Amino acid sequence: MNNLYSYQIIDINLNRITGSLRLLEDYFRISKNKNSALRLKEIRHCINNLFDYQKMIKSRNTDKDCGKFFNTEKEISHKSLNSILISNFRRVDESMRVLEEVSKSIEDYGEKVLEIKKFRFEVYEIEKKSMEEKNV
Repeated sequence: MNNLYSYQIIDINLNRITGSLRLLEDYFRISKNKNSALRLKEIRHCINNLFDYQKMIKSRNTDKDCGKFFNTEKEISHKSLNSILISNFRRVDESMRVLEEVSKSIEDYGEKVLEIKKFRFEVYEIEKKSMEEKNV
């Protein structure tokens, strides 16, 4: 895989992950679930620090991104805060998996793949626990 494409895919998914983690973090913060809010914040910061910000910015090509206007009906018509939260958990889950896979195509990213996987499973647990406790 072309490294430029790899960095672009990583950049897209980093933005997706960090935005969704921020939303989830804020929700848990206001719902007084301090542990989940704090852990999501830590994961967000750690994920951001795994990748070279300058490489991500240099690879970004929003002018030619044909996907920037792709929208589904569900994206623009959530009926409840719960559905928004569930969508954001799913977005984080999927995007972390993409980061794991695409990071394998870049030299010196082996350890990062293991870190991302660890964070992905932590988010799975926060998601599961919050669903069981009806916090989401």
